[in-house]
Amino acid sequence: MEFSGLTGCAAPAFNAGAITTEETSALSEMRKAIGPLPEGALAEVSSDFFFLRFLRGYQSNLKAATEAYRAMLEYRAEGDLNAVHTELCSAGMPWPWDMERFAQLRVVVGERGILRLHTHDLQGNVLTHCLAQPALSGIRAAVKAGLGETYLELFRYLDEWMLVKTHALCTERGHLVGEHQIIDVDGVGMFSFGGVLDTVRAMGKGSRHYPERLVHIDDINNTRVAMFIWPAIAPFIPKHTASKLRVAGRAFQETLLAQIAETELPPSLGGACSDARWAYVTEK
Repeated sequence: MEFSGLTGCAAPAFNAGAITTEETSALSEMRKAIGPLPEGALAEVSSDFFFLRFLRGYQSNLKAATEAYRAMLEYRAEGDLNAVHTELCSAGMPWPWDMERFAQLRVVVGERGILRLHTHDLQGNVLTHCLAQPALSGIRAAVKAGLGETYLELFRYLDEWMLVKTHALCTERGHLVGEHQIIDVDGVGMFSFGGVLDTVRAMGKGSRHYPERLVHIDDINNTRVAMFIWPAIAPFIPKHTASKLRVAGRAFQETLLAQIAETELPPSLGGACSDARWAYVTEK
């Protein structure tokens, strides 16, 4: 899906605006501390915008940002992620879920368990949507079918896809652009993670190396119990993370429409989009 030329309002506060004078100075210090980058370092991981993700992601703590950047380089080298980058770009940047190498995984997981790519929110962030309960069931089916490692490989491809796309959008717009994810937790209960918790944890390993990529998380369709205990949980979530997370019950439509155009959401989510992109939401 092509994202060039998308329009939107100003970016969220923690990503808004061009690089400041203070940040330019800090980025220079950060580059000095890191030293020469590995030969063949990609533009996506060597641009000022990518360095800025670390600086802002670690609240301008230069030491922490530098250490995290070094860890990211090691992670990429260990996983040979430059090869994944080359494969995606050579193929025209397909959404990884649609690639032939993951065809068997799609069959096992099922159409409703797939992380979906949509267009963008009002700030121009890439919009994704996940039905949590079918996704968890899909992970369980993948593990049972011996495809657990394939599922984790898929997420490495998804991380790389988002790295390439957000870099292109940052360069185009002159400010940081990230991912806005809608997670529909309808049907998720205390036993939903049985047998898949280790895999779910491993899925997030890569994304932890790309701070400020995920800029909004809308957690919708929470039960009354979940909404009741949320105030007790919220104080234990880091403020920086909490600033991105919006938790809603069954009446979530207004929350979504505050940052996503009506034309980008189906009626069940408060919008007016009725094409095939959202058909999986109502399929059983």
